[in-house]
Amino acid sequence: LYPVRISRYGQELATLNTVLADAETVELNVRFPFSDTTFSIISPENEAYRTYDRVNRSFRRVAVYLQAGALDADSARKELLKWSDLFWSLYEEEGTEGDPDGNGDGNVRQTYAAHRAAAQSVTLLAGVDDSLMTARIERSLARDRAMIPGGILLLASRRLANGDTTGAAARLESGIAQAGDDAPAARQLYQALTRLHYDARDSLQGRQTLRAMSSDLKRDSLATAWVERWTPEFNELAPGRLAPDFELRTETGTLTRDSL
Repeated sequence: LYPVRISRYGQELATLNTVLADAETVELNVRFPFSDTTFSIISPENEAYRTYDRVNRSFRRVAVYLQAGALDADSARKELLKWSDLFWSLYEEEGTEGDPDGNGDGNVRQTYAAHRAAAQSVTLLAGVDDSLMTARIERSLARDRAMIPGGILLLASRRLANGDTTGAAARLESGIAQAGDDAPAARQLYQALTRLHYDARDSLQGRQTLRAMSSDLKRDSLATAWVERWTPEFNELAPGRLAPDFELRTETGTLTRDSL
């Protein structure tokens, strides 16, 4: 999604959003004097996004009432389920327009709007209907790898919320495998897995995760920096491990690790 800025004689007349997709032609029409009716961006991706944007703007108005607590818990739940279904139906409709990406793995390139609609649908279900949320994430992952890592992270977070640390770790690990050669997606999942092991005080699994990350993403400079940042945490500073030696001089004497 990119901003398109229309200006004349140095004066900005409008800023609009447009979707630029790989191998797609976008037709841009502008007539002056400029107005909303003399400007258009035409392409399948942009038509799909305009539909998504209309639905999302309507939802945002409803969200204001939900956040203000204007509805009781049962009514709020029904409203969230209704809007989740609306976004999901948009995903199903726009997602059928995706083209196979041609790499033979069955992955389908969804429209940008379809991806946003799916993400919104499953996010609204978190804590409202986790079973339906999981089913929709699994379905979208099977059709669109762009749902990695967002869908995986959401699944893992819900398992953590329910106290299932082992299940959350397993879901992140499977997501890393699904990410394949998508380095940014794999990096985000490895980062989440690192934090999970750190919070669980599992230094052994944490070090193993960092070693795997270093091996799998050795060409990713951000992943390398992450490994360098977290390795000392697990080797020396992780909860439950003995602190490194230190000496701190104060007005009343000298403090060391052994004196505390």
